[in-house]
Amino acid sequence: MEMDYSDMDIREVRRRNLKSLMDREFNGVRGAQSRLAERLGKPQNFISRCLAAPERAGSKTIGEDFAREIEKAFGLDCYALDRPIAASADIKKPENNKDKESNVIAADFSSKGKLKDGEISIPQYNVRGALGHGQIPADYIETIRHVTVHESLLSGRGISFSKADNLAIITGFGQSMEGTINDGDPLIVDRGVNQFIGDGIYVLTWDNLLYVKRLQKHSPTHFDMISDNPRHKDQVINISDVTVHARVLLVWNAKKL
Repeated sequence: MEMDYSDMDIREVRRRNLKSLMDREFNGVRGAQSRLAERLGKPQNFISRCLAAPERAGSKTIGEDFAREIEKAFGLDCYALDRPIAASADIKKPENNKDKESNVIAADFSSKGKLKDGEISIPQYNVRGALGHGQIPADYIETIRHVTVHESLLSGRGISFSKADNLAIITGFGQSMEGTINDGDPLIVDRGVNQFIGDGIYVLTWDNLLYVKRLQKHSPTHFDMISDNPRHKDQVINISDVTVHARVLLVWNAKKL
């Protein structure tokens, strides 16, 4: 039976992809969860909770870090577990004993269209999965999930980044950065930047809430957290209270014509 992943939450995509990996790698044998847990270096109970339906008590979300660990353990491309097209029909069983002995899953988690020279595939940064619901506005909606761009889009604008695998796309929210970033604007961010590296706009957590704000160094111990919208007050915040998740590289401002 082929699964429909088209409109599915990324957490549910990861859960179903992990189940498909387990079924194909261990052929549905008894104790498959235990063998999967051993492969991933996790307790069997932890894996059971990750595979449980979201509505079940005790179910656990497969977060950003664990998703990347799974891909590494199975020799998959980075963000392969996040791809909705990785349905059960796309995961092939090993064809011979050599495949089984090599302990490498025979799966096709590649995108439907191969990237051309110079193209970069940029996945959605699942901020809810990575940071938790409490830090995100209740009405936050991801406007774009994945995008493929040519590297000249960035290099032609003088934009540098840590590496292509660290690029992700998120959605701007709120009015505090209006004029620079409007509510709902897609943003390309560099998740390889996890500390302040100079004046710029960052995705950050402060006081247990997520912000997309301009940061400047106020003093050795404090930042200026700046809102580009003059109707919102700037704040001086303690550096030790700030967690930087990414730096914003590019904003796509959509205008109706």
